Amino acid sequence: MQLEAYLESLYKYLSPQLIQTYIIYRMDLFNQQYCELFERFTGCTVVREQNFHDDFVSLMEKIDSKYILFGTDDVVYYDSVSFAVIDAAFEKFPHDIFGFSLRLSPQGLADGK
Repeated sequence: MQLEAYLESLYKYLSPQLIQTYIIYRMDLFNQQYCELFERFTGCTVVREQNFHDDFVSLMEKIDSKYILFGTDDVVYYDSVSFAVIDAAFEKFPHDIFGFSLRLSPQGLADGK
């Protein structure tokens, strides 16, 4: 399952103490497999989709965090993430950026790219 690979890599490279994971999923043919997966990743807050827009807005109203990372189940992390680099980017360009791509390197940041 793609979601399984996403969660395994997420928790391998990002400290569970630093992140909160929220999953909105739609019950479909694989509901049993999702339930088994969520039993393995007990730190995730799981929301069964009723209305995606309403579910999403409700979560955004509850989350109290400096940063929010949006992920999709077709992403796999292959290295650790330095939050110091992310903080530096937002401090350097506080009024010029809305988001940060984890594909950027510290060298790209230093070059102003």
